[in-house]
Amino acid sequence: MSPVWIVALVLLGVLALVSVIIWLGLRMEPEPLELLQDKEPEFEYASFASGLSIPVRRYFELVMGPNAAVINTTTLIGRGKMRLGPLWAPVRFRASYRPGKEFHRMMEILWFGRPVLKGLDTYLDRVGKLVIAGKAQTGPALDQAQNLALWGEGIWMPSVFALDPGVRWEQHGEYTARLVIPFEESEDELIMDFCPESGLPEGFSARRYRGQEPHKTGWKINFGDWRRFGPVLIPIRCSVRWEDERGPWLHLAVDDVHYNEDVSSVIPPLNPAK
Repeated sequence: MSPVWIVALVLLGVLALVSVIIWLGLRMEPEPLELLQDKEPEFEYASFASGLSIPVRRYFELVMGPNAAVINTTTLIGRGKMRLGPLWAPVRFRASYRPGKEFHRMMEILWFGRPVLKGLDTYLDRVGKLVIAGKAQTGPALDQAQNLALWGEGIWMPSVFALDPGVRWEQHGEYTARLVIPFEESEDELIMDFCPESGLPEGFSARRYRGQEPHKTGWKINFGDWRRFGPVLIPIRCSVRWEDERGPWLHLAVDDVHYNEDVSSVIPPLNPAK
């Protein structure tokens, strides 16, 4: 065998070995992040608005009961997987919210169970930011995208849908409803689809900017596996996809949720003047 063939076979063997190692590292399930509870949360309760459509009222009563437990802050941890080209990478995350106002989320990509890349996405003081490997992205398109993410993830703190004075529900179909949300000095919207049998939401859809693209693209979140945390019932699994792609690019599963705890270490206190 010629030296050229020997070198080629060695290189192919090394490439195959490296590919197997990468694949094995991405297959390892990550350990969950730790979420410490400061104290037992306290809740006030408020009545739902009148004039809600049948699917919206049914949803509220299923997940909150006859009255809404007021959720002022939320912190949750979870794990999942993110599609990176042809590969799926394990991720874990910690997210904190002032429902309908701001959020702060840290996400890690792991290899052999260890973080190899950390990202941060936030929507604070009506400004969106995405930081990956120390490089920050901002701009009007990201502001719109992060505001939609804030409201789409409101599914984990449902009182914001019932009590926030800046939102309104509009009839959209027998098993769908339009959620009109505030955005800067205007409005945006998401469409919620309800399961005809259970009455629980199956997902949200909206038109959202993707990266720095000049046009909006259809964006969809699907929900599943509902579980009760304190006084509310929420989905612990979700998947996210773009309408022009064949399948989801992100799957997330919630490990734990804490409500009405201090989040000021990552989200500054609200300015009453705003």
